[in-house]
Amino acid sequence: MEGGFFFKMFMMVVTIKTAFSAVPYSNPRRGDIGIDWLHVSTSTGFQCYKPLDVVFLLDSSRAFQGHRWNKLVDFTYRLTERFPLGRRSVRVGVLAYETSPHAVIPLNTTAKQILDSISSLRYTQTVKTKLRADIAGGIDYMKEVFFSTDERYEATRVAVVVSDYDSLANQSVPLAIRRAMAAGINVLPIGIRSSQSTLELSGSFYGENSIQLGSVNDLDSITDTVKRKTCQAPNLPRSGGGCGNGFPVDVTFIHDASNSGPARARYSYHFMQNIVRQLDISEQAIQVSLLQQPCLPVLDFGLDSYNDKDSLLNSLNVGSPLAVSHLMRTARMSAARVDGSRRFNAKKVAVLITDRKINDIGPSSREAMKSRRAGMKIIGIGIGEDVRIADLREVSSRPSGEHTFHVKRHESLSEIREKVLNLICS
Repeated sequence: MEGGFFFKMFMMVVTIKTAFSAVPYSNPRRGDIGIDWLHVSTSTGFQCYKPLDVVFLLDSSRAFQGHRWNKLVDFTYRLTERFPLGRRSVRVGVLAYETSPHAVIPLNTTAKQILDSISSLRYTQTVKTKLRADIAGGIDYMKEVFFSTDERYEATRVAVVVSDYDSLANQSVPLAIRRAMAAGINVLPIGIRSSQSTLELSGSFYGENSIQLGSVNDLDSITDTVKRKTCQAPNLPRSGGGCGNGFPVDVTFIHDASNSGPARARYSYHFMQNIVRQLDISEQAIQVSLLQQPCLPVLDFGLDSYNDKDSLLNSLNVGSPLAVSHLMRTARMSAARVDGSRRFNAKKVAVLITDRKINDIGPSSREAMKSRRAGMKIIGIGIGEDVRIADLREVSSRPSGEHTFHVKRHESLSEIREKVLNLICS
């Protein structure tokens, strides 16, 4: 009798221990038992065991009325129920936004309440409902309402933005995403082609984190993908948008300061190194490239490139591939990242360092204008007596007096380091 009792107790202990050991466990805070992390999912997809704050920003404009809205709600519900919901694990909020909020489900809603609230979301159209949503305004509203006062620092912040192509392609959206990232919020844009879309299915809106769909019906196929991207998102530093700290900037140094010889040029390399040491270099924050004069000879044009004298003379006047215009054109193309890896939300900055006269100021000025129109900030730094300050100001950003620097010798570059750093970060 007693033997049977102890055997049953032993088997009960083994069963309980096995059940708990089969589930990944994490103790997010010292002293917590971490019970919110014990989640058994019926989904066979990617499992997520980390503190997350996820906000769905749903486009509630006329582009998503009727069955399209129902598809958005179904997608949000199915993705939400796949998370291990809990106050110390994954919290979910929802914002339906057009030009103003139509519905707000806060992050501190319980697991049952959030699912019930999502399933109860209804599309409401008025005579003032717009065809396109103000997604930039929605992102800013989401940042202020959901994250301005909440300080769950251990949680990764993610905004899943679902809208149509045209609304996401508005030029104000990348700026809003940049502001969100400065607040530590990862943004996952999902662009859906609508019947009124004027954009084609080509390219990528905001890099590898974005998802493009040809139809709202395709939302069913990306649930696991969005969950994986959300769970793998980094916990971005939170700041007011300082230099680095999650604030994306692409910096290109254009080094054309070897006219004085290698011994002097090393000071410009030290100058660049000292600036980089103060930047937050990471995949999410600041990335740096270096463009300088090639060491090997480059063929500007071949024997069969020109068949008339005037064109040939014009090309000879422009100069070789070492001309500043060529360097600036390469910098602009590099910043655009035509290979498809472009960070659309990153600010573009070019720092031109030269110790010689710009020998093709006309073409260089035109290249600089194209770069500035594309949103690139150009900082011009001249070294020595051979530099023409007027030409340097011509290619720099406006106001040119604030973006142009001149030092008498390479050793003096350290005197302007902080000013240049502030321009990169501002």
